[in-house]
Amino acid sequence: MSRPLQETATVLASSASQILAATTQQASGATETSAAVTETVATVDEVAQTAEVKGLAEQSKRATVEVRRILGEIQRATGAAVMTTEEGTKQVGTVARQVRDAVGEAAQAAAQIVASAGQQTVGMSQIRQAMANIHEATQQNLASTRQAERAAQDLDRLGRRLLALVQQSPATGDGARSRD
Repeated sequence: MSRPLQETATVLASSASQILAATTQQASGATETSAAVTETVATVDEVAQTAEVKGLAEQSKRATVEVRRILGEIQRATGAAVMTTEEGTKQVGTVARQVRDAVGEAAQAAAQIVASAGQQTVGMSQIRQAMANIHEATQQNLASTRQAERAAQDLDRLGRRLLALVQQSPATGDGARSRD
């Protein structure tokens, strides 16, 4: 995995962890609030069983105030959870764009590497062909050189035979030798 991709994944994991922690905390607060509402309802039930109307009215008033307070806490906790979720969503979107960009860059780099490898293959093929041509030219040159060597040897032998024949010939005699 490339370094930018690894860093992006780390940021994404960290953001997800923060969102989870905030959501867990908000859920915990909602659970506590729910327990408080349950206690308030129990209190209201106790008030309903009391025979004294004035006491019931006072307890009902306190229970209503408590329910309003608890509902306010629930609203604040819900608002905080929504804000935390929105922030986490923004961070995930940012990280997703970074991952997408990193993957795009990696794909471009891979395409360039493939193109470069193709060019190198063509170049190596051309070098191989040039080496084969050089080898063939060298072989032809060697054959020509051997042929020239044989021709020179043949000329040397013919020259020696001619010289020997001329020296043995009765028409040339000693006078012909002195002209040399």
